[in-house]
Amino acid sequence: MPEFVSAEYAAAQIKDGDTIVTAGSGPGHAAPGILHKAIGQLFQETGHPNKLSLYHASGIAVRGELGIDHFADATMLQRHTTAFLGHTLKLTQMALEDEIPTYIMPQGVLSQLMRAIAAGLPGYITPIGLHTFVDPRLEGGRYNPSATDEMISLITVEDQEYLLYKSFPVQVALLRGTTADARGNITVADNTLLGEQLAYAQAAHNSGGIVIVQVKEHIDTIEADPKNVRIPGALVDYIVVCPEQEMGFELPHEESLIKQGPRPTTAESWPLNARKLVARRAAMELKPGNIYNVGFGMPDGVPQITLEEGLYDQFTCTIEQGGIGGMPALGEEFGAMHYAEAFIQQHEQFDLYHGGGLDIAFLGMAEADAEGNVNVSRFGPMAPGCGGFIDISQSAKRVVFCGTFIGGSKMEISDGKLVIHKEGKFKKFVQQVQHRTFSGMYALEQGHSIMYLTERALFELRPDGVTLVEISPGIDLQKDILDLMEFTPIVADDLRTMPDVLFNDAPVNLAKLIGLEE
Repeated sequence: MPEFVSAEYAAAQIKDGDTIVTAGSGPGHAAPGILHKAIGQLFQETGHPNKLSLYHASGIAVRGELGIDHFADATMLQRHTTAFLGHTLKLTQMALEDEIPTYIMPQGVLSQLMRAIAAGLPGYITPIGLHTFVDPRLEGGRYNPSATDEMISLITVEDQEYLLYKSFPVQVALLRGTTADARGNITVADNTLLGEQLAYAQAAHNSGGIVIVQVKEHIDTIEADPKNVRIPGALVDYIVVCPEQEMGFELPHEESLIKQGPRPTTAESWPLNARKLVARRAAMELKPGNIYNVGFGMPDGVPQITLEEGLYDQFTCTIEQGGIGGMPALGEEFGAMHYAEAFIQQHEQFDLYHGGGLDIAFLGMAEADAEGNVNVSRFGPMAPGCGGFIDISQSAKRVVFCGTFIGGSKMEISDGKLVIHKEGKFKKFVQQVQHRTFSGMYALEQGHSIMYLTERALFELRPDGVTLVEISPGIDLQKDILDLMEFTPIVADDLRTMPDVLFNDAPVNLAKLIGLEE
């Protein structure tokens, strides 16, 4: 029988040198923030537990007093493995300054690896990550000089190359639910995502470790419907009840994030700017019945456009955390989904993605180079990591990378044209990306369709190179595009101007643009 204990008592059960896996995503979605805080405070008071290895598949933010920056101490933490650092200011800085050995790997792979550990397998075998920075022929996921362990091996199976992401024992799993019944069975009704918490619990249990779960309520009776139990009590060792637990870190309760409901069929128009322009042109790549994914940032405008145009239900939007068929939460709340038709576990979502189930993906772009490679994981002083970008970009049949042409430019859309008032300082199209998060060469080998979309130009990756196929009205080909690139793209013989309707405030009649109407 699991014990109901205080957060402080639970933290004291963690030993020096333990490997900890923790659930959670984004701004505290399904994250046991009270446990993180208790462990950090115990270390500050006693110096223990120390020499920990921290592992989490999704990036977890810091808000107020909650978040995994409670582990940001070089004595407390001896290794950090994740897909995304971008929300954690202290841990990111320590990674950049090489104070903590840091490993970055694809989010879906890390999610799948936990199932392999639970099953007692030597690791997770997949092509995901080949020819990117996680390939051991490049960096092997090692994010700073002190990260010297070989966590990934290149192997060959029936003459095909794969990566083996190696298993490791798990001593502690930190999880979060909504209720715990008399026998410790955990429901997750108020969690905004399912994550891979069962796999975490199984991995720790089967490694001989402990499972600690933070919940909002202790109920006396056994849950009436066993299908609502996501973590069986037989796998749980300690339960911490936190009545003040919110849906996320400082995230108020929103019914739309946890339940189905009537989605609006139309949306109020939002201001016409570079972000909306890119989202409009990107949405033109959708086809009726498509299953698609949107990434954080500029791409998350695509489902908003389909809603504004009254076509949302013609397609199925998904996010890697497991939401299907709803409207992704935007900005810092990304990772949740309003009025989703279904929530599945994160590793189940990545089963769909890895197997080629995505018809098209809309992803961000920090840099692109002459070979069609893309970087979103490390550029200048920014070191966010890859999140699910590698998993998605490498397996989707079609990918549209979305971003601004020059970072920091000032522009407006006026009289049906794009007007550049001042150029920014940060070139996006460079001779060679600083960090390879996507391989153009490998995408061509796989026969995938790749586009690079900005507010002033659209490029395609073709066998003979990166090819400019469209420019915006009002843009000068030489001055506003070619002169600002570090490499010279191929200019298509049939170079087109983007459709004029994209550059006006009125709806664009997306149905006609994508062939749903005459």
